[in-house]
Amino acid sequence: MIRTFLLLMLLLSLEIRSLDAADKPLKVFILAGQSNMVGWGDSQKLPDELRTGNDRVLMFENGKWQPLKPNRKAAKNQQKFGMTEFSFGPEIAFGHEMTKAWPEETIGIIKLAVGGTSILTWKPDWSKEDANRVGQGRTGSLYKQLIQKVDQARKAREIEIVGFLWLQGGGDMKNIAVAEEYLDNLKSLVAAIRRDTGVPNLPFLCGSMRRSEDPDDISDITPQRVAGPYPAVEFVLKAQWAAQTEIPHTRTVILRDIEKHPMNVHYNTAGQLETGRLFAKAFLTMSKVGSQ
Repeated sequence: MIRTFLLLMLLLSLEIRSLDAADKPLKVFILAGQSNMVGWGDSQKLPDELRTGNDRVLMFENGKWQPLKPNRKAAKNQQKFGMTEFSFGPEIAFGHEMTKAWPEETIGIIKLAVGGTSILTWKPDWSKEDANRVGQGRTGSLYKQLIQKVDQARKAREIEIVGFLWLQGGGDMKNIAVAEEYLDNLKSLVAAIRRDTGVPNLPFLCGSMRRSEDPDDISDITPQRVAGPYPAVEFVLKAQWAAQTEIPHTRTVILRDIEKHPMNVHYNTAGQLETGRLFAKAFLTMSKVGSQ
């Protein structure tokens, strides 16, 4: 009798906790960028708990909130690397790391990312003429698409937007003129996101690559054109580093020697998981610093 009573009380407690979680706003992160935010991780190489998802971390896709899991069918150019199921980006590791840090919260992910896109396609004051400077006028305004998705997510469930993660820049490392404008365009993007979400101090995390020999702090570097397919790489990296001093409530997330697919610029499964964990660590460190 006592055991039955205790079991009933436990089940009731779990049910109440579940109802409380459903009533609380989701702690939501907005993720945006280009191909490494889209993701080249292989779902078949994930452990089951990350591959199938659960109700502690959700994503907004196809007009509804659902368990976060890889859901993007592997593209043809990914299949030659053995990817036959789904691909994923840093959101998988990031979301699950946040559930560990916030065990009483349900985490939500809103992601919009398009491979190869310039920051010009993400400008809040987008114009086709401007985007055509890099041949992407037909892409349309990705900022408009992102805000529309955020608005749809808000209508589906009560949410609290708590962070904005950005992983982009490779496309703009090819064009000196666009790269020289990168910081100003990044400032405009973050300001618009904060305005349109109604969160004026929304934490912004900007991913920025480094090689093993590169320093974190590149404040003293004067960007120069370099040889090769990415002549403007130094201009973009300098702008991404400067973002944390030029844009309030910003942290540059150093992505050093992230593991990639062979002869490729895209992060593989281990690389995507590491990237997600680095973003989570940076956000938690930033939040702790901000609370002191």
